Amino acid sequence: MPKNPGRLELEHLERTFAATRGVVGGIGPAQLTLPTPCSEWDVRAVLNHMIGGSYWYAATARDGVSPPMEDEDDDYAAGDLLAAFDEGARQAIAAFGADGVLDGEIVLIGNRLPARVPLALLCIDSFTHGWDLAIATGAGRDLDRDLAELLLELAPRVLPEGLRGTYEGSLYQPRAAAPGASPPADRLAAHLGRVVPPAATPTTG
Repeated sequence: MPKNPGRLELEHLERTFAATRGVVGGIGPAQLTLPTPCSEWDVRAVLNHMIGGSYWYAATARDGVSPPMEDEDDDYAAGDLLAAFDEGARQAIAAFGADGVLDGEIVLIGNRLPARVPLALLCIDSFTHGWDLAIATGAGRDLDRDLAELLLELAPRVLPEGLRGTYEGSLYQPRAAAPGASPPADRLAAHLGRVVPPAATPTTG
């Protein structure tokens, strides 16, 4: 059972969306089919999952119970991508920031949990998918170091080991190793099972 990540506050969700928005804002139509560190997901699929997740978690916090999970995400990349991202972020921040929400409980996929658990899951998911998109598109991947350190500290508390595996339907892969002296965003991605590429070596001359 996930444990309450007590240190997490609404400001951390705001910082998560701010960090990821910096990557999303630089994505152009020609990059939507690029592969990402998420197996079998290209940039478009990661974007649609991430943006759809913000709306889903917003409804969860607003209603106190998670809605059914759709089989397929809407294609937010077919329209104004950044506007869809911003609206999802706005709704999620408003829902978790409503009076009393973070001090209460939420029924998430049938489990009654402290509200800060789904808040943590949303932060970890959105932040790491921002990293996925940065790797895929060549954007800067050293995202909000202090936030990444906090999420890396909280991840073992809210992500049950039973969700890991290589079987079909597993939500997270087994932990991977990050290269030495990796920034915290890289280490968080590795904790979630991503294969972390080495940082580019500056050229001289």
